[in-house]
Amino acid sequence: MKIFPTLGCRSDFDDIQNTPISALQLPGSPYEIIRKSARLFPDKMAIGFLSDGVSNSTLVQISYQQLLGKIHQAANAFRSLGITENDTITILLPNCLENHYCIWGGQVAGIINPVNPFLEASAISEMMNATGSKVLVTLSETDDPDIWNKAVEAAETTQSLEHLVYVSLSEGNIGTPLDEPAPALRNFDELLSSQNDTELLPDINPSDDRVASYFHTGGTTGSPKIARHSYSNQVFMAHTISQMLKLTESDLSLGGLPLFHVNAIYTAGLALFSAGASVLILGPHGFRNRRCLSDFWNIVAQFNATMVSGVPTVYSALLSLPKPKVKNTLRVGVMGAAPASPELFKQVREGLEIELLEGYGLTEGTCLSSVNPYDGEKRVGSIGLSIPYQEMKAVELDENGKILRDCAIDESGILVIRGPNVFEGYLKPEANQGVMLDDGWLNTGDIGKQDQEGYFWLTGRAKDLIIRSGHNIDPKTIEDTLSTHPGVALVAAIGQPDAYAGELPCAYVTLKSKTALNTEMLMEYARERIRERAAVPVYIEVLEDMPTTAVGKIFKPSLRALSIQRVIQKTLEETGTDAETAIVVDYDPKSGFAIETSQDNKTAVEAIVSKLAVTAQITPVN
Repeated sequence: MKIFPTLGCRSDFDDIQNTPISALQLPGSPYEIIRKSARLFPDKMAIGFLSDGVSNSTLVQISYQQLLGKIHQAANAFRSLGITENDTITILLPNCLENHYCIWGGQVAGIINPVNPFLEASAISEMMNATGSKVLVTLSETDDPDIWNKAVEAAETTQSLEHLVYVSLSEGNIGTPLDEPAPALRNFDELLSSQNDTELLPDINPSDDRVASYFHTGGTTGSPKIARHSYSNQVFMAHTISQMLKLTESDLSLGGLPLFHVNAIYTAGLALFSAGASVLILGPHGFRNRRCLSDFWNIVAQFNATMVSGVPTVYSALLSLPKPKVKNTLRVGVMGAAPASPELFKQVREGLEIELLEGYGLTEGTCLSSVNPYDGEKRVGSIGLSIPYQEMKAVELDENGKILRDCAIDESGILVIRGPNVFEGYLKPEANQGVMLDDGWLNTGDIGKQDQEGYFWLTGRAKDLIIRSGHNIDPKTIEDTLSTHPGVALVAAIGQPDAYAGELPCAYVTLKSKTALNTEMLMEYARERIRERAAVPVYIEVLEDMPTTAVGKIFKPSLRALSIQRVIQKTLEETGTDAETAIVVDYDPKSGFAIETSQDNKTAVEAIVSKLAVTAQITPVN
């Protein structure tokens, strides 16, 4: 396999592309990547699992040879259940060894469909029906009653489902029998143990390029979509990440991100396997486990970890910990999945002494599209250089989504990408409208620019803009400014509804420990430093915890719900309406904003919501 040379600047990246991609001689599938590493490093740990996600918990190790054997068994088992290359296996599991067996074995036999186990049963069922899932793999009732109950409910409402397979991580009852008619109930370990672990069944071809995985994404326009990844997408991405991070068989990466997300599967998974490196799974809940984060540096020292991949909220949490007294063996940290402020980037590099690489990617681009070079200049605040063999540029689009022109140097526009990492499109063809552009270009939905040396910079996201009386405000302007305050940990700026201006900028922050800050001090800080007068927040609130998604990204819809609730309550008080009964605003990804209020206030709330131009379901409660 051809290795990328030292990559320190744009010209180094461009030089690679003078060689045809075929010259890289990449494996035909993820299965072939793992099979090669099993041949080269048979007894080396491929995956380790810390049962409780802390340094003194039980460690289970799986070698490359054992991993290959489990993949053989899983693929053969799914084929024995009737799964063909066009059939879907839904995986509803936390982080565990069995999740990896399902991911890599499942897409040898069919198409995998990893789903977030924190979703409600109705959302899980919707995704299973959309993908025509025939098999659902989940945890037993003993291991996690909540996941089990959601799996059962989803199974009973998925017409295509034929088998419900349960993973038992502990001894005990497997679960409540399903109502008839129901899919057949199967034990995962028993299924695997009955299969050959040395080779695949004769009718399984793991090499011919095809769609092998589905990933659920907010898409480039915000509505949930199902992205299709091919073998070639995955193999190219694994090779690219491995080369960008200079991975070798000596590396060990900490796996704390959830395995339904592309970052965990490729950056902390297949890319490591392609280099013969190891991944250590930090318990079922990874970085969502506060004990895991508190014990982070002990884990690093005990296992000589060399790499970690995380979102900004993870690094911010690590900054709040006491300075480690143990040896720091980390050589590189990857920050991605959500924009980070330059100040947080600097604090991580200086405070945690981690060589941090900030990158950018999206599910539709398989995982990674740009990254600051490991060997060259890292421009703080930028998302780095476009990866080799992928084209990336900022463009101006017309009202029909057609590319009008390329943007000039340092001119912001919509970022588009084209290359072997661009996905096979959404499962529903109509969802590709406005996303899959002419000549193979993909509309990322992000706003950015490219500087003279080729570095890209995110300048906003179209759907996140705060529009104040027709004036577009980039929330990043507010977030980057407030994050420079030494007492601020995290910042999220949103547009709160306003009857006159449409939206007004407001910000939510979390503080570092032992910080004596109040909102007035933060307001003064913002007024002094934000040059764009319209962007100065009209309101700042300090939160104990920032709402986040299962991946750790800040979940702005929850913050918008807080702002809507506050504005309605304030308006009721100003108009003299009896507002003793609390107004409750919540957000559901499927149904949007929901408002609960007293029967007496229902009419007044409806009038306020109408003036605020907020779309929400209003329900009176006693």
